[in-house]
Amino acid sequence: MTETRWLNETDIFLFLEYAAALSDRKSRLFALACYWTLRAYHVFPESAELARVVQRFIDTNATMEELERASTCLQRAIDESPVPGWVCDSWEYRVYHYWPDKVALWAAKTPVDTFAAAEAVIFLGAAPNTRPVQDREKQNRALVLIARDIFGNPFRPLVVDSSWLSWNQGAVVKLAQAIYEDRSCHELPILADVLERAGCKDELILSHCRGPGPHVRGCWVIDLLLGKP
Repeated sequence: MTETRWLNETDIFLFLEYAAALSDRKSRLFALACYWTLRAYHVFPESAELARVVQRFIDTNATMEELERASTCLQRAIDESPVPGWVCDSWEYRVYHYWPDKVALWAAKTPVDTFAAAEAVIFLGAAPNTRPVQDREKQNRALVLIARDIFGNPFRPLVVDSSWLSWNQGAVVKLAQAIYEDRSCHELPILADVLERAGCKDELILSHCRGPGPHVRGCWVIDLLLGKP
């Protein structure tokens, strides 16, 4: 993988082949972004609970035991769910009834199954039964944008000036933390303004905050300011 290819790759699976090895935490965040993208398809309440536990695990507020317990509960719910016999082995049934909730399981795995999570979004994003190629390509490109928001550009690591973080009694850090915790990514342009007042002139950081996104929990700028790997 080169920087040029990283910035121009449009195939999410080729992108993840490199990106997924960079950070277990960010891989989980990508899988969770896939999960919430599919929220209209969720069937089991146990999957939402597992997704919340995965997020707490990412933030070191949940133990591996809690993660495994929540995973077991979801897997049991899936296994015990009544299934019409004639669709048990149907590809359509597996995709439309199992994959949306299983993305939470894939986010909880080690290593994280980012490929399966992306595949679920691509196929479920297409029109039911027809799955036209153009819809799959659209979903593919959308996932690459989400992955770039999370992973940033590993070929151009940035350094945060400590003066930005200490300015105005830590206003930058407080806002970044609030955006992360509340998933209020719509406030990223405000963060850019605060960063500028704090002395930041880095165009990559400022333009990303003011860009159209998509922005999700785990945005590389927020992680950079909060010192998250």
